[in-house]
Amino acid sequence: MLKKLIMFTGLLGGSVLFSGQALAAADFGPCTPEGGTHIFSATINKTVSDTSKNTTGATFVDFDSWNLGGTYAMSCECPDDTSLINDTLFKAVVPLAFVTNIESRSYYQINNNIAIASDVLISGGRGEYVNTPFENVGNLTNNRSQCSQNAS
Repeated sequence: MLKKLIMFTGLLGGSVLFSGQALAAADFGPCTPEGGTHIFSATINKTVSDTSKNTTGATFVDFDSWNLGGTYAMSCECPDDTSLINDTLFKAVVPLAFVTNIESRSYYQINNNIAIASDVLISGGRGEYVNTPFENVGNLTNNRSQCSQNAS
């Protein structure tokens, strides 16, 4: 009886594994940046020259901007059927303490006196800035041109 139970469990477990692989094969899978998560950091060094505007609760929209430029390589899993296409989804995380939302922008604490909101350019077919943080924002570029039926 124990032998039959183990065999049945093994067959059942094996069928679950194969089912999981079949379901996963229909999915594109993740893209991951080569060399780990790509971190963008910027130095803000601006002065508010009009001291009448430097008050509690004042908001300076587009106070500073920067273009960090550069690119990074990503490796993506290809679908079994390379005729399938889908855009690439991105995620941006803000590692600071949340302070407040103002006009659909999230502000995060830099120090006791300053909070900041930021946005990131998602290129490709989207070509627009997206307020941070965000998750699963697509670049609206349906392309898997580097996938081929012969790739493993």
